[in-house]
Amino acid sequence: MDEPTSGLHFSDIENLIKLFQKIIDGGDTIVMIEHNKHVLNNCDWMIELGPKAGKMGGEVLRMGEII
Repeated sequence: MDEPTSGLHFSDIENLIKLFQKIIDGGDTIVMIEHNKHVLNNCDWMIELGPKAGKMGGEVLRMGEII
């Protein structure tokens, strides 16, 4: 998914996170591009790319489990 929270109200984001959890609990994996910190705090694993966008991006800056 590409930034699924873009333009959503905070309460809608909460509902989306609950839906994501149901999908994960069902045994599936979700891969998305996201910048919303509340969503990122609910991830199990994150890969941060950069350092910038476009031709200046694409390097793995950080990767790992969210603790």
